[in-house]
Amino acid sequence: MLTNAGVKFDDGLHELALIRMPKNPAQLVSIVKSMFITKDVLDNEYLVVKRGKNFKFYFDNEVDWTLDGESGGKHKFVEVITKEHAVTIMVDD
Repeated sequence: MLTNAGVKFDDGLHELALIRMPKNPAQLVSIVKSMFITKDVLDNEYLVVKRGKNFKFYFDNEVDWTLDGESGGKHKFVEVITKEHAVTIMVDD
């Protein structure tokens, strides 16, 4: 999805993609086109793409949060921290 955005899997950075809720079909088409057809996610007003080691999210109301597809509870504040090289992946030759 983010192939033209310089994504690397071992640089210790997260790629954060935030998508604004489309208000009409034209906005939805623009988002889908940027993500899956042109793959130009950096030049779309409905998408915000950032790269960083840590992200903090503050919410006015409690928001349901998921972690790897599992319930993470309801939160008004969430901090995502990168633990560079925290896991070693071994591949059998």
